[in-house]
Amino acid sequence: MNKKNLYIFIICLIISFLPGVIGVMFTYKSIPGWYALLQKPVLTPPNWVFAPIWTILYILMSFTLFFLVKKAGKLSYIKLALFLFILQLILNGLWSYVFFGLKSLLGGIFIIIPLWIVIIICIREFNFISNISSWLMLPYLLWVSFAAYLNIAIFLINNK
Repeated sequence: MNKKNLYIFIICLIISFLPGVIGVMFTYKSIPGWYALLQKPVLTPPNWVFAPIWTILYILMSFTLFFLVKKAGKLSYIKLALFLFILQLILNGLWSYVFFGLKSLLGGIFIIIPLWIVIIICIREFNFISNISSWLMLPYLLWVSFAAYLNIAIFLINNK
């Protein structure tokens, strides 16, 4: 990898990890208190699982963005792909704020469903630009699908 590509990738890393960094500001205080007191479904993983999974997903998103940016000069419709990528990052960070920061289970549902939809649209649109970018978003889609299940289940269990 040449210097220019390394700089581009580092910028992609920073951009992709932003929602995680922002999300941590809201989650770390809520997990031992509010979140620990919630009733959760049986399939809820232990808390320590979330950080490594999100780290891997943000790295995959960094590569996704990198491959999209590398095609930016060659394709006229890259603007839509970059807009969708940024939109899903915003929704990702917003979910952490709403769910953990505002402690709103229902609000989390109203964020995670559009996030899930935008990820699906990203996968479809990225495929026209960079096959690998599309494939790199699949683990993210699977995890957000599972997170949506958890969010909805936690809401239903705690609002009987």
